[in-house]
Amino acid sequence: MRRVEIVCALSLLAVGCGARFEAGAGSGAGGANSSGSSVSTSVSSGGQGFRFERTITVTADQAVPTGFSIAIELDHAALVQAGKALANGDDVRVMRRDGDKAVELSRVVAPASAWNQPRSRLWFATSADIASGKSDAAYYLVYGDASAVAPKADASSVFLLFDDFEAGFSGWTRIDIGGNSAAT
Repeated sequence: MRRVEIVCALSLLAVGCGARFEAGAGSGAGGANSSGSSVSTSVSSGGQGFRFERTITVTADQAVPTGFSIAIELDHAALVQAGKALANGDDVRVMRRDGDKAVELSRVVAPASAWNQPRSRLWFATSADIASGKSDAAYYLVYGDASAVAPKADASSVFLLFDDFEAGFSGWTRIDIGGNSAAT
C-alpha cells in the first residue's frame, strides 16, 4: 500500500484537495499532512481491459460534500515509459464503486498540467458526502487499456463553477453599475 499526501483547503473563493502518488508497483512509504487528510493507493488488476488499478482513499478531517473537487498528481511519464499507460491519457479513468457496479467519473487534466509528465495533475469531484473524520475508499484510478477511447472529461461536472471561455463570453452578461462593469 502506498500512502501519499493530500492537501485540502476551504475558502470563500475555492474548495479543493490535492494529492500526489508515484507510479510504483506495490508498496512504499508515504504520509499524511498536518490536517490528517490522506490518500492511499495500491496496484492490482483493473478488469475490462484496464490492466492496473490504484485505490484512492479520501479521508476527511472536516466534512466533504458531494461535488467536492479533488486533484491527484501522478507520474504519468513513468507509467507511459513502463508501457503501463497511453501517452495521450485516454486510458486513465477515475472510477467509483457503487454497490456491485463501477461508475466512471469525469476527470480533467489541470490547465497548467499535461499528460505524459512526471507530475500530471487530474481533477475529479466526489460523488458522495464524507463525514468529518471518516474515509471513502470507493474511488480508484484505472489505466493500461491499449484500446481505450476518450474518457469522461466534463469540467462542469468536476468543478462547481467552470468556464474555459473557448466559446468567448457567451452565457455571460455585462452589467454596468455606476461606471463599474461586472459579469454575471
